[in-house]
Amino acid sequence: LVGPRMELVILGTQGIASNSILSVRAGATRQQAPVSTIHKPFKFPCKVDECRAVKIDVLTVVGCARTACLAGQPHEYELDLVPPSRSDLEGPTDCAIKDNEAAASISFRIQPPSDTGEAV
Repeated sequence: LVGPRMELVILGTQGIASNSILSVRAGATRQQAPVSTIHKPFKFPCKVDECRAVKIDVLTVVGCARTACLAGQPHEYELDLVPPSRSDLEGPTDCAIKDNEAAASISFRIQPPSDTGEAV
């Protein structure tokens, strides 16, 4: 296994919330990190002269939800996503539902692997 051959250093950002996530792709490798940790370089296995394109996506938390999973059997869940509050813009997002403020929801099932072998 060869170590990193290229580093991508973010020199600065403007207009990007500190709780956003940077998703950087160079070649076939994708790295993600919170904007608050961009003082560390993104490291990639490709050489500088082999890197033909870099893609940077900025991801922002729209909402969050948490649940405890029931062990031992498949189960379906439906969770309300709570939007981040103004106080959360500079820190971790609190996922506790406050006064019916959920604006979106997500449903999912936890189950054993299917026979298709396909993944997202």
